[in-house]
Amino acid sequence: MTEAIEEVIFPALGLVFLLLGIVLIASIIFTSFSPYDQIAFANAEKVSAAINEACFTPGRAVELNSIELRQNTPSFTWIFTILPRWLIRVNGDPNYVMYYEAFPPGEATGWEVYNDFQNRLFAPLPDIDPIDNRPFDGKSGREVSAYALRVLQNFKQRNPGQRVDEVIVNNILLSESFRSDFMVKTEKSGTGGGVTDMWEVGGPSSGGEPSSTEKFFSYGKWKTQDLNTKIPSGKNQFIFSNYASLTDLEKTSIKYQPCGENSLCLRTRSGVYSFPLDYCKNIKNIQLFYHGGDTTTFGETVWDLTEFVGGIFVAVKSKIGGLLGLAVDAAAVGIAYDGAKDLTSNAIQYKAGDFYLASPCSIVDDNPGDGEDITVESTSCSDSICVSAIEYPMYTYNAESGTLKKLGKNHYVCTQNIGTKIDTPPSNPISGNCIKVNIEYRKKYYCWTPAPYSATLGEAALNVFFGRTIGSTPPITTLLRGFQVDSIRLIYGLPINKNNDFLAASGTVGNVILSKPTETTLKQGEDFLGAVDRKWWWGWP
Repeated sequence: MTEAIEEVIFPALGLVFLLLGIVLIASIIFTSFSPYDQIAFANAEKVSAAINEACFTPGRAVELNSIELRQNTPSFTWIFTILPRWLIRVNGDPNYVMYYEAFPPGEATGWEVYNDFQNRLFAPLPDIDPIDNRPFDGKSGREVSAYALRVLQNFKQRNPGQRVDEVIVNNILLSESFRSDFMVKTEKSGTGGGVTDMWEVGGPSSGGEPSSTEKFFSYGKWKTQDLNTKIPSGKNQFIFSNYASLTDLEKTSIKYQPCGENSLCLRTRSGVYSFPLDYCKNIKNIQLFYHGGDTTTFGETVWDLTEFVGGIFVAVKSKIGGLLGLAVDAAAVGIAYDGAKDLTSNAIQYKAGDFYLASPCSIVDDNPGDGEDITVESTSCSDSICVSAIEYPMYTYNAESGTLKKLGKNHYVCTQNIGTKIDTPPSNPISGNCIKVNIEYRKKYYCWTPAPYSATLGEAALNVFFGRTIGSTPPITTLLRGFQVDSIRLIYGLPINKNNDFLAASGTVGNVILSKPTETTLKQGEDFLGAVDRKWWWGWP
């Protein structure tokens, strides 16, 4: 009997240990090789090559067959949010995030919502300090800290009692000797105190070789860099030094700091990679335009819009009828609900703004040239979809002299996706040359936070009606699509406009406020939207 049991147990245990060994070996190989890293690098190279080609051959669209940023995603997230919440808090961001120069503020709401952040302020340095009328070029690191403090105090005076977690000066290049994300001490009110006792972390190192403490709290260092200015040269990597020790807030703040001028950036779990766009020295911005849904013609859009409005009308009518005790056609209501859900799902995938991609993302054109393509083209900024923007210079920090050095190019941020709860962003169209990444093929998985707040869609419709234009006049199909998106936003209060606002201050280029993110802002309309609202969040790619 014992021998019979042993004949069963020992082979079974051997099989278990064999499987464990295979899993261990596979894990080691997977970790060292990191195929998803290789896919992300290859796609960043491909996208940067297409952008360079478009800059080199203006007027000709460069076609891409695919863009992919792969990563494993949690399962059963339609039931539990614990897995995406845990993954985002561990990694700070999706595993791979691609963007131009610096990540646009407000666009990461789809995953930053899983964190417990309070308000955050983005405060790019202008050319001239409004206090002493001197250029910031040549100013010290401590003067940058003082500027960040003034922005914090301005916010506090206009929003008493509101807590701020950090102030990010988001136009200073990543550096090992300067932290341009200033973490506010929680015990301070933000309305008093000096520069040195206000910030938990932030500002320049003590000078010379960073101390052990400064190295511990630094993000990392560039592989190849100028000894003094710390400017990266060529294709480069900013390697994280002690990433595991960073807080959730610090991890997600890295992408907001530029990786270089005229550079495509790829943020991974190991560092930030810079891909210089050598033929694009004269471009102002790179923008993403995604049609969202399968509707492309005027007639189809009108039909979709009619179904959408009709579906909402039947749904509202049924609710009122139910309250009044009137008979309701359940089948008609069900059809209207389903139709409106589908149209809502398509509409909120519409995307227009600064270029970026986040994993998991797959856009594969199975039939190039069929009218549903992925193209990159150099075009006049007046013909682009960014009808309003702010611009500001970029700086690097010279560790040897302890001063800022202004770079030769300004950075542009589209403002049509910024809310107006406090101040209205300036309506300044970009002039010059821009790159437009046009995606007509249907995306899969996450890729970006869909349908952000847009003040200009309704404005554009009014301008067309009254014969005026802001930037360029959008086609009627885009206007109808915009009306559909704005209708959804009006009825259900979709959240980006509640998490992204503008704060004007004397002498500044304008500061963006990221309000405390909360999942409850996305629960509005959940009864109607059902599974559609899950497409907002990274956990439901």
